[in-house]
Amino acid sequence: MHTFFMKKSLELAYLGRYGTHPNPMVGCVIVKNNHMIGHGYHQKRGEAHAEIHALKSAGPHAEGSIAYVTLEPCCHFGLTPPCTAALISAGIAEVFVASLDPNPFMQGKGVAALRAAGIRVHIGLCEEEARHLNRAFFHYITHKTPYLIGKWACSLDGQMSTHPHDTRTLSNPESLMDLHDLRHQTPAILIGARTAEIDNPSLTVRHYGEKVRHPQRIVLNSKANLSPDLKLFNGTLPNQTWLFCSEAVHASTSARFSAETTQIFTCPSFDHHLDLRTVLHILGQKEISSVLVEGGRTLLHSFFQQQLIQEVVSYHTPWIIAGIEQKQAVTQLSCTELGNNYKIQGLIKAKTARQ
Repeated sequence: MHTFFMKKSLELAYLGRYGTHPNPMVGCVIVKNNHMIGHGYHQKRGEAHAEIHALKSAGPHAEGSIAYVTLEPCCHFGLTPPCTAALISAGIAEVFVASLDPNPFMQGKGVAALRAAGIRVHIGLCEEEARHLNRAFFHYITHKTPYLIGKWACSLDGQMSTHPHDTRTLSNPESLMDLHDLRHQTPAILIGARTAEIDNPSLTVRHYGEKVRHPQRIVLNSKANLSPDLKLFNGTLPNQTWLFCSEAVHASTSARFSAETTQIFTCPSFDHHLDLRTVLHILGQKEISSVLVEGGRTLLHSFFQQQLIQEVVSYHTPWIIAGIEQKQAVTQLSCTELGNNYKIQGLIKAKTARQ
């Protein structure tokens, strides 16, 4: 029964995947006499946490009950009051915590506060599932840089296009819907100058109505020589586009971009290639917890070469295009059928190998 209720909490936590970052996804259920009397999840950063929603739905019946929480309850004042105080005040008798919080403000302090109040606390139930759910958050908190997801669509033999100026897509409607759901979940999306120039993309989320949260658009262009007339810079899109260029770029060059539509970041470059680790460090400072890397073959290869990608999402179409095949060693592979396409997803465990 304990596992059953914790899995319910994990299902609730997943509902917050579109609006919590850089905060983690957290779910909570309140149980009394083996019946769920309250439930909730963290819906949006800055708003009530999962425990508060669950306690509110349980009301006065929460006294003497058991709380199942996917992540250690917070014990500090941030954008919201501490959840440990709310659990103690409600008279919760026992708490099951799936995973401790790696945040330096926490790291067991929430559990200690509950135990000091006489509440029985158990740690580690469904921990693997909880850590996988918040893998981007754990990486971001631990490394202070965003969790990177490499994404591409390709033919059966690993090609992303037939020739550089081919505008035909290798995706189908189902895989495009899946991609836009992934964009909706990810705080930022990153491409290189070549993709920006050839595809002229918007990098927005479509098919989700007007209230959708669009990812932060990021373009790497060491020379800052892209046209300001591209869709990314013309002011028709929500918020600014972040343009990363070399420190060596003259101010007059970057001044071509409007400050209303574009924010310029400079970082070191080597052989006309930006220092990717500096880029990621800046994004971490900007509280970007995860990034969808949607660049072309050259940009993706640069990230793989430096072992910076944590996860891959690859859409495969049943076409054959002659060329070099690229393979990526991954673990925990999953394959989903999307019409006549397949999505292959997994966590990175090895560098890219060519054959």
